[in-house]
Amino acid sequence: MLHEMEKIEVRLAEECKQVFTELQTDLADLNSDFSPATIPYHSFDEYALKVLFPAQDDYPVLHDPADLASYEESLVVFEKLIRQEQFLLTLVETLDSQRQVSKRDKSNIAALMIVSLMDDMSYITSILKQLLSKLISDTVNNDARRMKLLLRRSEHITEKYLSNWLTFNLHSFLVESAGQPLYVLYRAIKQQIEKGPVDYITGNARYALHEKNLLSRITDFNKLNVMVYLEDDPYLKDTPYTPLKSCQVALLSCDTISQAKAKIIDAMYRTVPDSLKPTPNDVDVEWKNGSSSSLRLVDMLHNTQDGWKQLDTLGSLNIDDQAVFQCIPRQSPPPFMSQSGGAPSCNSLLREIENGRVWHLEREVDNESDGKGMTGVKTVPEVFLTRLSATKIPLQKFVDDLFNVIFTPNEGITALPPCVKYLMDFLDAEAARLQINDPEVVHT
Repeated sequence: MLHEMEKIEVRLAEECKQVFTELQTDLADLNSDFSPATIPYHSFDEYALKVLFPAQDDYPVLHDPADLASYEESLVVFEKLIRQEQFLLTLVETLDSQRQVSKRDKSNIAALMIVSLMDDMSYITSILKQLLSKLISDTVNNDARRMKLLLRRSEHITEKYLSNWLTFNLHSFLVESAGQPLYVLYRAIKQQIEKGPVDYITGNARYALHEKNLLSRITDFNKLNVMVYLEDDPYLKDTPYTPLKSCQVALLSCDTISQAKAKIIDAMYRTVPDSLKPTPNDVDVEWKNGSSSSLRLVDMLHNTQDGWKQLDTLGSLNIDDQAVFQCIPRQSPPPFMSQSGGAPSCNSLLREIENGRVWHLEREVDNESDGKGMTGVKTVPEVFLTRLSATKIPLQKFVDDLFNVIFTPNEGITALPPCVKYLMDFLDAEAARLQINDPEVVHT
């Protein structure tokens, strides 16, 4: 017993030393991984549609009704009505007062208002000021205790309308200034997390940003630098984007096939917006094992103990450093196989996971059992602080860079966006008009 405790103590001490050393390397090279010209900004139209109508692939505002002729006269009359301030203000007040109008409905109404009036931003701004002024006055008169929550919960059409107004006016600021440090921060976080094992099923990672998302076990792994060649790309036709034809990709021996494919796609399509990238289910990867032989890599399971099945990894398939992969478009559904046999179905793995008793790096019952038969050493809470600190410290610079751009405006392209200054001045004027002197309300 004493000997086992000493072994665990030595292992954890080595882990603490190793974590900080690993995470100090490679982040310095992040900025050389791309240039500002390769950041995949959306055009204004795409940006506006994705913000106004989130989680929608087919936007109804882009399609004409099938029987447009029967609606055309009514639409012309309605457009004239919404161009009259009093009608539009009354319409918003009426809809906002209806309890059966959900938050989602209110969001859609505010989005459609902006789309309908976007050719006249002066009119949109005038309506916004009147709606905001009334909302603030009503809150002060009816429930002053809620002033600190005003504009935070998006319960009113006015709040959604304000959000959309800021969205439209901040696009140029994002492209010219804030977008680059925001994208760099995203890439830095992604790189930090993917430098260590990430459980395919639970999503827990060795290098996580929160204690709840840390792997419960120390997992041995090796870094694999593989060469990947892209055979053909049918996904970016009729777009201005081009993927890399070949590049070196950093993988881990504990990665599943799907995780490896995701990293390969991320590297080959690094200058392409995520919305246009293929998914791991859209491509196949072949391992070139020798001059003429190749093996198509698919996710597979093997039986462990107690009825559990474990996902195969690059390490379990004996894929070594400097391996050569070929990335090709998927021609047919992949054959998913388990040790007990399998059927050619791309949904088989998902069904196995949904049925439970499938694991990758840790089992969901790890915290409830003694873990006998499991690979790796179960961590103790004391090691969490070292891991979390070592993950976050290298990211601090990127966080500071982003907030310096946003909150420390200078002359030129990093100047404070006019719309923000305009809004702050308007809110200060409203506070003075209504004699709101509480600093916690005025400044928060």
